[in-house]
Amino acid sequence: MLCVSKSVIKPAYSNCAKQRRLKRVLTRAVRKSSAERRRSERRLEQLSFLQAPQVSELAGLAQQYRSMFSAVSSLPPLTPEAVAAFSQSTLADPGKRPWEVNKMGYLDWASKQLLAKATHDGAGSSAVGSLVESTAAVAKIQDLVQLIEAKSTSETA
Repeated sequence: MLCVSKSVIKPAYSNCAKQRRLKRVLTRAVRKSSAERRRSERRLEQLSFLQAPQVSELAGLAQQYRSMFSAVSSLPPLTPEAVAAFSQSTLADPGKRPWEVNKMGYLDWASKQLLAKATHDGAGSSAVGSLVESTAAVAKIQDLVQLIEAKSTSETA
């Protein structure tokens, strides 16, 4: 029989236990790293659209934006006449009637209809015509109110 002392067996058993623990830790590390690799590959696959040629065009947008900003900044300031001209233009959607576009489109259409009806009737055409001509020259609502009040007092007198 082979006699092995406890002093030899105890360190050997300790070494085996350490190797088993090391093997478990390394196996767990391999599983974690392979799971992380799979996650990273999925993420790369999801973000692969960023390598598309269309996305490379986005890189030039910053320079185009800067050049557009500098061009717009160098324009002269807007005058009240230009602002009035822009607000007067009707940008109607194709296929929509003027009163369906927006509130201003409806108000413009309704006022034109009322003026057309008033001038068509004949009796009120001169009164409406003079009121339209006088309001075209008026710039403030207060002036318009005073004008209407003056006309109404002169007609009642």
